[in-house]
Amino acid sequence: MTNEFWIFDTNTLLSALFNDNSTPGLALKKARTTGTLLISAEIASEYFNVFSRDKFEKYVAFETRAAFIENIITNALLIEPVTSVNI
Repeated sequence: MTNEFWIFDTNTLLSALFNDNSTPGLALKKARTTGTLLISAEIASEYFNVFSRDKFEKYVAFETRAAFIENIITNALLIEPVTSVNI
């Protein structure tokens, strides 16, 4: 593993889940094989919140979405941001 660090937007992870051969899916595969995923508590909370939405049930079962995001969080490095950026 290298010292590359990766942060994924929630929508990008959803796209990766829906199609693992899409650009987001391939990016996630590359990130997981070449470096370390980073998350904060806030990001983890957002992941769970968005992945739990009923509107995604017609695409992927809740159990699959929950397992996917749990795997992402379990295998990521939890960080505490020291700088806040408001855009």
